[in-house]
Amino acid sequence: MKSNIRSIWKRLQPVRKRNGNLFPDHDTLYHEVRETLVIPHCPICTLLQASTDERLGYLFHENVNDPGFREELRSSMGYCSRHAADAVRCGNALGLTIISRDLLMQFLHHTKRDGYGAPTEQRTECPLCVMEREDTHLYLYALGVALRESDIRTLYQNGFGLCLPHLEGIYGYCNEETAKWLAMCEERKMRLLMDELGEFIRKSDYRFLGEPIGTEGNAWSRAMEKISGGNIQRISDSFLMRHIEDV
Repeated sequence: MKSNIRSIWKRLQPVRKRNGNLFPDHDTLYHEVRETLVIPHCPICTLLQASTDERLGYLFHENVNDPGFREELRSSMGYCSRHAADAVRCGNALGLTIISRDLLMQFLHHTKRDGYGAPTEQRTECPLCVMEREDTHLYLYALGVALRESDIRTLYQNGFGLCLPHLEGIYGYCNEETAKWLAMCEERKMRLLMDELGEFIRKSDYRFLGEPIGTEGNAWSRAMEKISGGNIQRISDSFLMRHIEDV
């Protein structure tokens, strides 16, 4: 994802005010949303993860020694655990080393000054969580408008759909007709998923252990991803293979 989210958002605002068209000549954002619909995960989760990875790559390659960046991380005492894991996964060892050393030095300075167990200064929110929340509004709006188009609906019907947190969030960005269509589409998806979960339960019974495992084999991980969001299936792949071998 090479687009700059904030610049896109600023560029889209006057367009919406002028003619209500979010995607003049099918904007870059439109194509980003469209491309994620063929990936077997929640498109909003996918876009948010891509934006986070892009930011982390830029920050730790280009901004490690930037005073403003360093002060922002000092104020929040680094990232939340989820985004810290993302930072480690992105793998810039030198950048993470510099930042980690700086944060540990700050913590030791605080404890030396105020004593162990003393209340720390009020920390700000994880900066990546703040930006992710802004991106979420943008992507939900973009998908809500894109779903008015028949070809986008076809891609959505054939894909994973939205996780429940983003499904609940998108209705505020849809017109009434799109919202009704989306609700019916998601009900069908969830009922099919429930059928697969039931089949997995049935085949886990000792009486049916000889039956081969089909697409229902990873229904449980898809269901957890549907309920909670995030790319849970990627995390669960090795466990899934071990479980199927045991069965």
